[in-house]
Amino acid sequence: MNVGERIRAAREAASLHQSQLAQKADTSQDYISDLERGKHEPGLPILRRIAKALRMKPGKLLD
Repeated sequence: MNVGERIRAAREAASLHQSQLAQKADTSQDYISDLERGKHEPGLPILRRIAKALRMKPGKLLD
């Protein structure tokens, strides 16, 4: 499972839409979509914001 798949799984487990996660992580819905589809790899700052929005540690998205 790659980072994008982990983000998607965590987002769905939190019952969030991509737009809701994007708002909480201060990024765009298009970027979240691209991450989940493996088009981009998140840098550490955005990974931290996504993890915080999902109420998890960033390392959990990298395991």
